Amino acid sequence: LDIPITPGGHRILNVHRNVPGVLRDITNIFANLGVNVRAQVLGTTADIGYLIIDVDKETSVETKNAIADLSTSIKTRLLY
Repeated sequence: LDIPITPGGHRILNVHRNVPGVLRDITNIFANLGVNVRAQVLGTTADIGYLIIDVDKETSVETKNAIADLSTSIKTRLLY
């Protein structure tokens, strides 16, 4: 998976269990925190999902932490 770098933003990577409702939960985090999503790509296998999200810098750390706290998250990191 790859998306072009979006200037002025931060990229969050999330590996999660591929179960129903994960994308809904992450989207709810965006809505609750007022996050501006600049770009997003999702890829999945039968068991694992991989999400790349570019967000505004102002909300990136809080957003990363909230996604990492989801019970379905395996690994979440702020790439840049």
